[in-house]
Amino acid sequence: MFLEKFNRVLWAVVGTLLLGLLLLVTYWIVEEWLGSPSSFGQREIVVGTDARPAAEEAVPEPFYCLPQLVPNSSIQLIGVAVLDGSASDAERRFLSSGSGKSSDSSSNVCRLTRRSGLSARIRNVIARDAETGDQRLVFDRPVLIERLELPDKDCDAIPQEDCGRRSGLAPCDAIYWEIRDRDSNDDGVIDAADARVAYLSDLDGQRLRRLSPEGRHIEGAVREPGTDAFLLQVQDDSDGDGRFGAGDRSTLLRVDESGSVALVDPEIESAARRILR
Repeated sequence: MFLEKFNRVLWAVVGTLLLGLLLLVTYWIVEEWLGSPSSFGQREIVVGTDARPAAEEAVPEPFYCLPQLVPNSSIQLIGVAVLDGSASDAERRFLSSGSGKSSDSSSNVCRLTRRSGLSARIRNVIARDAETGDQRLVFDRPVLIERLELPDKDCDAIPQEDCGRRSGLAPCDAIYWEIRDRDSNDDGVIDAADARVAYLSDLDGQRLRRLSPEGRHIEGAVREPGTDAFLLQVQDDSDGDGRFGAGDRSTLLRVDESGSVALVDPEIESAARRILR
């Protein structure tokens, strides 16, 4: 009697453990299938003819994301994302649904704004004017778009002369971008190993102007309150290899319409170096 009862309890415990293991494996498979960045296309752009075998040079299939509305404007931004030819209907529904495996949906390829996350698989953006129907590509080349900041929704209540002096990253009359648009290390592809650069554009994506200086990789940015200036944290290509890593020097810059200058005073920087020795 006791042995039979013990066996029933033992099998119940073993069955519960096996069921838990099965659920865990199922969850892992679903996460790998829907959540992995590689499921929806490569995070790189091939730029060299010899960088990939001919079989891999097929033109990728574009996936048009639902429009992102620019506040206080008739402009709609449509992300042009990359899917490989094997993308299933389930994957397409996943991309369109706004759902992702992280709490802020940062794994969703069609999330345009950095406030919620942005996937580098968006290679271009269509700017469409809802009033006129006119539309154009923002970039004349394939790029990896990693950050996009839109103006605040309350910008229409701010006097025109103050619209460029907001504390948010994007002025009221502009869009802030961070992209990788050049094969800075000459390895045949544009990917996460290349320099990330910052741009501003008009609300319709026109008049792109570069913020971060040439040969620098941007790591962070804030607006200087009460001015038109940006404060940028950038990396220099100290060893000249076209890559940006732990061995390259970081610095802070103040950037405005007149150009860029070092934010930290040279004497203060020298004193800081002496203290760190």
